[in-house]
Amino acid sequence: MTTSPQSISRMLTESGIKPSAQRIAVTGHLMTHRTHPTADDIYQALLPDYPTMSRTTVYNTLKRLAEAGKIKVLDFDPVNQRFDGNTDEHAHFVCNDCGAIHDIESPAKAIAQPDGYLITETQILFRGKCAKCLAKETN
Repeated sequence: MTTSPQSISRMLTESGIKPSAQRIAVTGHLMTHRTHPTADDIYQALLPDYPTMSRTTVYNTLKRLAEAGKIKVLDFDPVNQRFDGNTDEHAHFVCNDCGAIHDIESPAKAIAQPDGYLITETQILFRGKCAKCLAKETN
């Protein structure tokens, strides 16, 4: 997906979400910052350009985007939900040292759906040390 304000506005409209400058900004931030931010991360990043934006606007926009299937809600952080603008099937790696979250190729494609079940979503999470932290450790 392109991240121009026009394409984001079109995507919001097609998803039944009325586009506003603040909703476009929230969506654009999430689509261009692949850091799996929290709602507060997005709010803090946008506040300088949108001083009248409320946290409620950010939370409501993220909720509506998730309901429309345009973003993923990541529930593996025990304190804050994280949000992912990449809706393609993929797994996540969380570094135990620095806390960075990285997208990695998902092994879910190789898992057969069990008889009698309908899988509608998968969230695969790996934990360990990222390459940056491992490099610091060896130096």
